[in-house]
Amino acid sequence: MKNKYLGLTLLTILIIGCSDQKTDSEYEAIKYEEVNEDVIDGEAYEPTAEELEESNNFEILASAIGDLDKDGVDEKVEVVNTDIIGEYGIERVLHIYKKDQNEGWKLWRSSHKVILPSESGGMMGDPFEDIGIENGVLVIYHWGGSSWKWSYTDRFRFQNNNFELIGATTTYGKLCEEWEDFDYNLSTGNIIVTNTKEYCDENEEAQTKSEIKSTYSYKMENLPTIENTVPGEQNIFVINKDGEEIQFSF
Repeated sequence: MKNKYLGLTLLTILIIGCSDQKTDSEYEAIKYEEVNEDVIDGEAYEPTAEELEESNNFEILASAIGDLDKDGVDEKVEVVNTDIIGEYGIERVLHIYKKDQNEGWKLWRSSHKVILPSESGGMMGDPFEDIGIENGVLVIYHWGGSSWKWSYTDRFRFQNNNFELIGATTTYGKLCEEWEDFDYNLSTGNIIVTNTKEYCDENEEAQTKSEIKSTYSYKMENLPTIENTVPGEQNIFVINKDGEEIQFSF
């Protein structure tokens, strides 16, 4: 996974008690609570809905419509280019609008962190792929890399008066060599990690050589929100069957 070994500020360490009876693939997590600093230092300019409509500087990259707060009325989500050029290219902002009977679409929530900048996808170029609304859940897709590729799929649900990260799926690997798939249900704490070895046949098509699945448990006390989630920069630490500490980023 991209930034798999990025160091982040370590705030507290909570060790989850280990059960006397665990299968070979089930291990409790050593729990590290971490926070991400605002990569834009809270100073990124946030255009209003009117400015977005009037200015050509703020290109809309993707949009989706659906009921996110289960009130029977659809919301609108847009991913927009800003006019800010940072270290990794054009900064993006995600806007969520509610329908106002008198004013039309009215800005409700936004995030300057949850969409990666335009040049942070490595050799693959722009990492932003798409957004969608599935069963009332906002889904955001990124991917990138070079010969070794990665992808992030983040799922946010409106709950506790915020959009909280409830699911994260990441992949990292190289075609015809190996892949690691990390699937994390933050609501339940259940984690499934699949390690696949591959080879390419005479037609250069990838074939599975071996596959190992491991399960872990890591229940976060406070779920990341759409305002402070940076794809690939949330970190947890778990213990494998050999008693070794492993870091997963999502």
